[in-house]
Amino acid sequence: MKEILLQGTLGYAQIDSIVKEVVQVYEDTFPGEIAAYYVEGSYADHTSLATSDIDLVIVFRHAFAHRETRTMAERTWTSEPKGAPEVDLTVVDEESLRAGVHPTLKLGSRLIYGQDVCDLYPLVPIEAWARERMHAAYWLLVTIYQRSTPVHLPLTLPSPLEEFYGYTNRTLQLPDGQEVFCTRNLIRT
Repeated sequence: MKEILLQGTLGYAQIDSIVKEVVQVYEDTFPGEIAAYYVEGSYADHTSLATSDIDLVIVFRHAFAHRETRTMAERTWTSEPKGAPEVDLTVVDEESLRAGVHPTLKLGSRLIYGQDVCDLYPLVPIEAWARERMHAAYWLLVTIYQRSTPVHLPLTLPSPLEEFYGYTNRTLQLPDGQEVFCTRNLIRT
């Protein structure tokens, strides 16, 4: 088994250890198929909190040959020890990056393992990025809060009588292992 050496620390031994474990699992499962691993979000910009999740982007070489390969890649990481931060994985292939790299990946991430391939591809046009983000917000508002479709405006609050009006439908694991409801989904939307 090849020793995984990250290209710099994420600032916390526990986080570095988790990321190394993810990289090891993917390198063992998909040998020679992955070009790069990037961290985005709070661990990339050094604003993480004890409850921050670890946002990882795994860039596969070339294009996914089959939809099943992509699905397998998305489901390969399943281990999250009690009290450890959640790992939020995104898998992408280099072929899709040719059409444009998302700004969060190209401009706001840190390479942690592999070769930096983001510089090989253009930034996605801002119009396309804005359109995608707007539609993602619609999808999130409908899907995360289990609204029935078709959706009619104006949207009602998920639970008008609850604290945060029902927008605390996701749990978060604290460092001590305790699960609490949080507003992470509201912030995502």
